[in-house]
Amino acid sequence: MNNTISTKYCVEEAISKKIIKYYKYDNFNNIEEIGIGNFGRVFRANYKNSQHYLALKSFFNFNEFTLEKIVRELTADVRQMTAG
Repeated sequence: MNNTISTKYCVEEAISKKIIKYYKYDNFNNIEEIGIGNFGRVFRANYKNSQHYLALKSFFNFNEFTLEKIVRELTADVRQMTAG
């Protein structure tokens, strides 16, 4: 199994096990762009009628390289949340 298939499988598995939450875009409102980077744009938005903001990321080119970067970022976030 090559790395791309393995990465994609890991993400799909994490979504199916509810480790990563998947939300449909049309459930968000008050969407406002707050940043732009090398890989895409970052937005803040409210989920449904909540008053709490969440971050949404939109990628310029969603490909294997981008997917691997997402997995690395999520892995680092999980490690940080479970540390100490």
